[in-house]
Amino acid sequence: MIRINLLPFRAARTKENVRRQVSIFILLIILLLVGMGAYRLHLGIKTNEEKNKTQAIKTELEKYTQKAKEVDLINKENETLQKKINIIGELEKVRKEPILLFEALTDVFIEERMWLTNFDVKDKGIVIKGMALDEITVADFTKRLQNSAYYDDVVLKFLKQIVANDIKMKSFEISASIAKVDTKKTNIDKALK
Repeated sequence: MIRINLLPFRAARTKENVRRQVSIFILLIILLLVGMGAYRLHLGIKTNEEKNKTQAIKTELEKYTQKAKEVDLINKENETLQKKINIIGELEKVRKEPILLFEALTDVFIEERMWLTNFDVKDKGIVIKGMALDEITVADFTKRLQNSAYYDDVVLKFLKQIVANDIKMKSFEISASIAKVDTKKTNIDKALK
């Protein structure tokens, strides 16, 4: 029988298998390195995008922070202006009060029967001093003051008889307080403008 030596063929086949396995192993390592490089590149791109977004957000935040400071400054200025407007309104009211009081006094004054010698206003208190021909005139004047919308808490402090120019007269003092009246509804506004 004929013998064929298959050993060199098997050895060549084994070498070929080893070479193929080494090539596959090296190819797998190369593919793994390429994949890791691609993933690292992808992560680097994502990181740069996130850094850019973060920087854009920081820039926008700084812009809005500056605008918020400007708004706060404007609000403070508005509060200051509103306080000034309120003070001006109070001054307008205080400026009109004496005129309103005198106008109301002329409405309740009894002509040719009485004379005023002093009209003093301090804070919200009023002191009216004067002379009248008789007690009835003083009583009528006091009652008219009580009925006036501009005077509150009207009290006759004293009434005494005096002689002036050889005429017997009654000297009086009346205290009152200023009533709260809406000065916007009066005719004085037109007269002052």
